Amino acid sequence: MRKIFLYSIGFMIAGCSTFGSYPGYYTVKAYDAYGNRLDNVNIFSDGSRVHSTMNSLCRAFPSAKLIIKGAKTKKELSGVSPHYCKGKSTAPEAISNFTGPKEINFIGITYRLASKNEDKERKIYEYTTKNEKISDWNKLITLSNIKTDKNSEPSQAIKRIKLIFGDKVNDSFIFDGHGYMNVVFSPDKKHPYYEGTVYKTFHDKNCMGELIFSYAKKYPASELLSTIVNENASVLAQMKVDNWSPNCTK
Repeated sequence: MRKIFLYSIGFMIAGCSTFGSYPGYYTVKAYDAYGNRLDNVNIFSDGSRVHSTMNSLCRAFPSAKLIIKGAKTKKELSGVSPHYCKGKSTAPEAISNFTGPKEINFIGITYRLASKNEDKERKIYEYTTKNEKISDWNKLITLSNIKTDKNSEPSQAIKRIKLIFGDKVNDSFIFDGHGYMNVVFSPDKKHPYYEGTVYKTFHDKNCMGELIFSYAKKYPASELLSTIVNENASVLAQMKVDNWSPNCTK
């Protein structure tokens, strides 16, 4: 599935530091509470300007989490990174105890866990069918438990995804406390096929943010766009009555 990246704003780093310096050069990156990059440029700072660079990023992104790593060592700068702008975390201290199931039955097909990725900011579980490899799938289900700094709402999730995908979103709506989205990705050099993807959002406060259930299917580049949009709409209709829900505990 094509990954979600937030749009970002570039800016220039200026000024000098009145704080202590560190030997070498460092990368300084800003992240939101979802773990997505906020800045769209790779910022390199010499050791004498690390703190002024951090201050500039915090002015641009007041609630950001900054990660500072050695340009060569790729290791975080001890005692400095991570840094939370305004001196406090932008997200809860721990993500929920959500664990993706080994299997998911969806629209009469059994999907089995093929990949999982967990860190302090998110949990992502990916499922394929017919023993397909995660690198070569035809149909894919993804469960994404993303930590946020406050309880998420369907309208917020829809707005964020619309902001990311733009005109790729063919339809979106809220029903019974969930957000639903119909998205189609066109073929490109890296992905020589259409990808129809639908999203259903869950907002259980015990999930500490939001959990997104997404279903994706690949189509040949010769397929009609209208056919994919209509098939996505049919899947969304079935999602509305599907009784799957995340099991998140405190």
